[in-house]
This record gives sequence, structure tokens and C-alpha cells, in this order.
Amino acid sequence: MLLKLRIPTSGDIRLNDVPVKELNEESIWQRANVVLQQSHFFRGTIRDNLLLNGEEHSDEQISAVLEKVQLPNKLLTDMVYEKGENLSDGEKQRLALARAMLRKGRLWLLDEPTSSLDYVTEQRVLQHLFAQASEDTLLLICHRLTGLEEMDRIVVMDQGMIVESGSFSELMEQKGYFYEMKQIERQMIGDAGA
Repeated sequence: MLLKLRIPTSGDIRLNDVPVKELNEESIWQRANVVLQQSHFFRGTIRDNLLLNGEEHSDEQISAVLEKVQLPNKLLTDMVYEKGENLSDGEKQRLALARAMLRKGRLWLLDEPTSSLDYVTEQRVLQHLFAQASEDTLLLICHRLTGLEEMDRIVVMDQGMIVESGSFSELMEQKGYFYEMKQIERQMIGDAGA
């Protein structure tokens, strides 16, 4: 709804206290660092696919961001096929995150940005992402609970309804839905490591 991909049926969504319906859709997209579940890639080099909006970045800056998203072995001249057919789902997600990290927007909208990454890679990528976005507004939509300790506010939804809301520590203290999901996640991670 923030990106005007869907129109709210009731209520009002605001950016900097301005109703979204009064804002130009293109201007929102230009000022936001967006990673959707399915990111678009076109035939060209890694560099071409990372610099879609005519941003100016040196090869060193781009390579540094590739390292942050755990793709240090990708060359800027490596080819990407249409729709990223020659990339794994995890590589696509990390390149989409690198693209967002190269932008200057202060609003981050991330929809399942690390769902195809293993736990260790996800932790490393999120660490760099959260550091870069520390002074920005970051909206992270996810099913996995990794990295949520960093969030100021967590809104837990079930069946399209808000069931809990609060900081990580508040939700853990409540021992409700979020707490139960976190216990299941910890058990799964523990079982996988055994």
C-alpha cells in the first residue's frame, strides 16, 4: 500500500504525515529502497543490473556492496540472463539487496528479502543491511524471525489480523504467539545444527 500497488479500502496511509494517495507513485519509488519477493533482472552485466536508476558508483563501491551481501566472487562484468535465469534464488535476492543498498533512499521496503538464504548468510547480510539503514525507516515483511531483535516495533499477523505488537523483548516477555514461533524457530535451528 505504501508503494500504491494496492489501494486501501479504509483508513489512511501517510509518509511524513502526507497521505500516500496525494503522492506521485513514481516519486515514492524513487525515494525508496525496495526489494520485493520477485525482483526483475534483465540481460546485461552485474553492474548494469545494480545501477538501474542511473546512479553514479565506482567499481570499488559496487564491489564493497557485493561483499556485504556475501557475493564477493561475482565480477561486475559477469553476465546476467533475462529474468536472472543463470542465477540461483539466493543470488537473485542478494543482488536485489545490493541494488537497494546502492540507492540513497531513506525508506526501506523489504518483502521476504532473505527467504532463499541459509541462516549464516542471512545473518551476515542483515547485519550490513541494518547498519546501513540504522537512521532510516525500514519495513521488513518476513515469515522467518531472524534479525528481528534489531526492530523498534514488530507487528505479528495471523490470518490477516494483527495478533501482537511491540519490541522484540516485549513480545518475548508476553510469551504469546511471537514467543511460541521464536521457540519453534530456535528448536528447528538447533535440530538442523545437530
